[in-house]
Amino acid sequence: MSGAAYMCKNRHGTYYARFIIPAQLREHFKNKREIRRSLQTDSRKLATKRARAFRVEFETITDKLMSELKKGVYSAFTARIEGVTVSTLHNGEKIPVTGKIERDLTEAEFEEHNHETNREDRKHLSQRLDEQAERLERKAREDALFHAQLAAITAQTASTPPPQATIPTSKKLSEYLDDYIAHKLKPGKKKNWSGGTARQLPNKLNVFRSLFGEKPAAALNRDDMEHYIKIAYAIPKNFGNPDHAKKFNGVTLDNILTNPPDLEVRLAGTVMGDLKVIMAFLNWVLEYKDLVALLPAKNAISNEISDIDYESKKRGFTPLELKTLFEEENGAPENYVKGFEKPINFWLPLIALYTGARLAEICQLLLSDIKPVKALSNDAEHWCFDINEDDDKKLKTKQSRRQIPVHKNLIDAGLLTYADDLRAKGETKLFPNAARTSDQFGSQSQWFGIYSSQAGITDKDTSFHSFRHNFCGYLAAHHIPEDLVIALTGHQFKSLAKSTYDRSGKRDVGKLAEVINSIDYGLRHPIYSNSDKVA
Repeated sequence: MSGAAYMCKNRHGTYYARFIIPAQLREHFKNKREIRRSLQTDSRKLATKRARAFRVEFETITDKLMSELKKGVYSAFTARIEGVTVSTLHNGEKIPVTGKIERDLTEAEFEEHNHETNREDRKHLSQRLDEQAERLERKAREDALFHAQLAAITAQTASTPPPQATIPTSKKLSEYLDDYIAHKLKPGKKKNWSGGTARQLPNKLNVFRSLFGEKPAAALNRDDMEHYIKIAYAIPKNFGNPDHAKKFNGVTLDNILTNPPDLEVRLAGTVMGDLKVIMAFLNWVLEYKDLVALLPAKNAISNEISDIDYESKKRGFTPLELKTLFEEENGAPENYVKGFEKPINFWLPLIALYTGARLAEICQLLLSDIKPVKALSNDAEHWCFDINEDDDKKLKTKQSRRQIPVHKNLIDAGLLTYADDLRAKGETKLFPNAARTSDQFGSQSQWFGIYSSQAGITDKDTSFHSFRHNFCGYLAAHHIPEDLVIALTGHQFKSLAKSTYDRSGKRDVGKLAEVINSIDYGLRHPIYSNSDKVA
């Protein structure tokens, strides 16, 4: 049976397995000419794998039906000796077992056999009956499995998975979760988790684990996933965050639906992110462990993700908002006109604005990460931020490692002088007192939220990460080449060829410096004057 013969696609792009039923067997299949079975995917690779499994199942059933059919046709010249014994099944039931010995005869032998049965055959009949009785229990189980498979493959509902009897397993979901996490953490694997992802995603699986971890994986069904989806939407914002633990006293997953707290719930984008993590896990079990019983659960998650109408509204600051933050004497007790008590509050927004670096990447910079780098095109040196994972620093992805030239505005504002003063004091970090909790610098994120609100910017679609939006948006608006943008932002190439063969991401720092120094937001920045203080 060729690939084209047993696999096809519907108008929605979903693959189906298609099997032609032999004419002599169609009465067993409600007189259908063919059977189609949805493969529940638009991926040809995955569809081919599942179609082959259904093909083996179908051919096994049809072969057995053909065998049964042939057994019903006997030659007119076959001699039979029959006897009956009793067998006890595993459940204690006693049933008769018919033993039969058959031998093809010539026409003359057949006539003689009608009068006298071969005594030698009779001698072995009792032994044959005993052997048949021993095989009865195995045959009873095989028949039960056969009829279950037959019922499944002829089912009208395409989404019904193969009978559970074909995929026996008692392995718990928590065990598969452990296997999955271990697999994603193995070095050298494609699509394995990077450092930041490895610290975040296992936590996103905790709610799922607490709800279903002790359940046999093969028993997870659509109802379970619909229950999980309801909980995912009902979880309050910052639930599980140790910094907000006091707010959730008495709030548990068990009562989150029956007695929902009067708290703000998470955004649809956050819920969708959690659902995608769960779907990735279920897909892994389906593909790596062939546990097709999870298809209904996986489909429930997939359908919900497809139904979520969500597009992130996070944005960069407008030119007017940037002037408010960096130039005006706004309503905040401290600002760039009045001055800041802590150096980190002065430098953190400025560095983010002219590098596009993430808050954690800036907060964990060492003084040694600010260094001169020689250009490839000439002997000129350019001061750069070296974003790396040395010492105890952590990055979001592998692509986050990069060198970003220091913008002339930062040098003019006194960044290098500030760094030199810290070195003279024996410090090793650019911001020695920046406190990190896990992968986050929550206190600095909270400080900026308070500062921007006091300055008059209260739009929830803005945050410290908006500076990264400003930086990337500026590069896009000025048509900076993709390879330079990626070298500066730490994103991944969209092109498969570049992501495969240009993995270093390094570019001539001279070219990068030209791009960085071309960035002009139309702002004037004061010179840092609190160099005697330590961040």
